[in-house]
Amino acid sequence: RSCAMMLLTGRVSSRNGLRAAASVALLSSPVACFAHRGFGNLVQPGEVLGALPSGPSIKFLDCSWYLAPAGQPKPDAEAQFRDCRVSGAAYFDIDAVADDESDLPHMLPCEDQFSEACGSLGLSEDDTIVCYTAPGSFSAARAWWMFKAFGHEHVHIMNGGLQAWKDAGGSVESGSPAAPPRATYRPQLQSSLVKSWSEVLATSKRAQDGGNVKILDARGRPRFEGKAPEPRPGLESGHIPNSMCLPFQDLLEEGDVTRFKSTEELRSYFSAIGVTGQSEVTTTCGSGVTACVISFALQLAFPERESIASVYDGSWTEWGGRSDLPKETGSGGIGGSA
Repeated sequence: RSCAMMLLTGRVSSRNGLRAAASVALLSSPVACFAHRGFGNLVQPGEVLGALPSGPSIKFLDCSWYLAPAGQPKPDAEAQFRDCRVSGAAYFDIDAVADDESDLPHMLPCEDQFSEACGSLGLSEDDTIVCYTAPGSFSAARAWWMFKAFGHEHVHIMNGGLQAWKDAGGSVESGSPAAPPRATYRPQLQSSLVKSWSEVLATSKRAQDGGNVKILDARGRPRFEGKAPEPRPGLESGHIPNSMCLPFQDLLEEGDVTRFKSTEELRSYFSAIGVTGQSEVTTTCGSGVTACVISFALQLAFPERESIASVYDGSWTEWGGRSDLPKETGSGGIGGSA
C-alpha cells in the first residue's frame, strides 16, 4: 500500500490532513556520539553531558505524549516542546508517525512512512538517538520500541527526561525550531517485535499451558479485571485470556513516570512473577504505548535477553473492540500492584 506523506513547513502530514508532529531542530554545533557507543538502553543525563564535548552528533527526540485526563482537555505536548526542550531536540509525535490507514491509534507505520518521517527530522539509521519526555509523560519507551522495530541499533531513553536534564545542567531552548537538513533513513522492519491479534490469540492458547510463555498487560488492575470502564468508548471490559496484569507504574519510580527503577529492582520484580530472561513475552495495554514500558523494562532487568519482548500493537483498543475475540474478567494472572 502507499505510504506517501506530504511534508509542509517542517511537519509530517497524511492523507487525513496535517497532523501535529515533527516540528524539528537539530543542534547547530556538533555534539558527541556516545564514546564507542557502549551505553545501555537507559542513559543518565550526566552520561549524555559527558559525551558532548567532541565527535559526531547525538539526535535528541522529545517523545512526549499524554492521555486525556478524565473530563479535561489533553495536554498539548507540542506546545510544551516549543516552550522548553533540550537544545537541538526534535519533536517525535507517536500519533503522527503512525499508520495513517488504520482506524486504531498510533499503530506502527510501514517502512516507507517511517523513512519519510525520520528523514524529515534529519535522522539516519546510523544516528545515536536519545529519547526523552516532559514531566508526566511515559511515552519515551514507545518511541524507543518503534525505532527498535525498524532495526535502529543506537537508540536510548534518558532517565528522568527533560527535568533530569535541566537538573544536571543540560542546555534547553524555546520557541519554534528551524527545520533541519533532510536526511535519508533506511528502516528494516523487525517483524518479531510486533504482533497482530491473530498471533496473540495463538500465544494466548499456548500460555494456557503455563510454562515460559507470558502475555503481560500494562493496564491497571481495575481495567484488567473489568471493574473499571475503558477510557475509549465502544470497548468491552476485561483482558486477553491467560494474560497477566502488570501495571506499568510498578516498573517506574514512585511519583515520576519518566524514571525507571534500578536493574536489580526490575529483575527481582519480574522474577517474583515467574518472568525470566528466557521467557517468551508479549506485552499489551490500552493502545500499545505502556506495553512498550514493559518491553523496555525487561531489557533493563535482563540485558542478556536475546530479543526484545514483542508488543501487541493494537492492544485492548483492537481486542476489546472486536466481538469475535475471547475476553475474560476477574483477577486472572495478577503480577503486580494496582
